[in-house]
Amino acid sequence: MYASYDVEAGLPASYEMNEKVAREIRFAFVRKVFGIISFQLAVTFAVSVLFTAHHATRQWVQTNGDSLLLLGGLSGIAVLLAMTCNPGITRRYPHNYFLLFFFTLCESVCVGAVCTFYDPAVVLQALLATTVIVAGLTLFAFQTDYDFTSWLGAASFFFWGVFALGLLRVLFWRAVWFQIVACVLFAGVYGVYILIDMHLLIKRGRISFDEDDYIFAALCLYVDIVGLFLELLRLLAILGGSEGRD
Repeated sequence: MYASYDVEAGLPASYEMNEKVAREIRFAFVRKVFGIISFQLAVTFAVSVLFTAHHATRQWVQTNGDSLLLLGGLSGIAVLLAMTCNPGITRRYPHNYFLLFFFTLCESVCVGAVCTFYDPAVVLQALLATTVIVAGLTLFAFQTDYDFTSWLGAASFFFWGVFALGLLRVLFWRAVWFQIVACVLFAGVYGVYILIDMHLLIKRGRISFDEDDYIFAALCLYVDIVGLFLELLRLLAILGGSEGRD
């Protein structure tokens, strides 16, 4: 009938127990999301290694690169739109896992195809740089008390501005300085999104991912990490002189 009290804390023992259970559920959710992301990145890494390390496969991919990028990109975008516009589908087991795996496979094909057009040494440098940056941002997100979820609106607005800059980079401007600026801005945006999504994941701010949104949370962080890698790859290639200059 009455809840017992902790004399030292001055709070009901049931309240502390509920808090402990809530933390354990959240930690289990975080571990699950990290496990899914690890699998996604492992698939992407394996496909990229296959495309770049196997000579015959590398040549075939380079010959058919445009078709692979178009097919993989459009398929990935279609799945991404389906999952973001219909969040309920990301909670429906096992359909959510099938969709996420298909999206991961599409992204992996695109990333692998892109990597074949760069020096393997530059690809390795980009991979190491991405690993260090993501690890650093993750540790920072877990330690800081600042609420990066408050940046969500501004980051979304800034992303579309940088996206417009990216269109200019692809369609019109090919000057080296412009490419470098665009790469740095894109990499910065992806870095901010990693911090935001990490805080949504660990429930640090006012808003957070629901425990049932493990697929969507993994999807967001995976896209952030892959986007960061691709921008760093392009940036390092430009700085190393292996990217075409006009």
